[in-house]
Amino acid sequence: MFVLSRDDSQQVDLSTVLAQLRSGKIWTAKVIEAERQIEVTTVDKKHFYAYWRADNQREGLVKELTKAELPGGYSVVVPINR
Repeated sequence: MFVLSRDDSQQVDLSTVLAQLRSGKIWTAKVIEAERQIEVTTVDKKHFYAYWRADNQREGLVKELTKAELPGGYSVVVPINR
């Protein structure tokens, strides 16, 4: 599991993550629904995370992830209500 307290993980703006996706610099990504957060690892092994506020930002993000065809793939973590 990816831990945000890693020294090499850096918070960035969502627009930065989207730009990296479009330019092919992202290796893997994980969308965490409950926290409205995306965690990414770049092809040069840097770790970033960003948050989205509105549902349309999430939809745009997932659309970009689908188009990007990441070499390491991406996952979506959805909380389970019990």
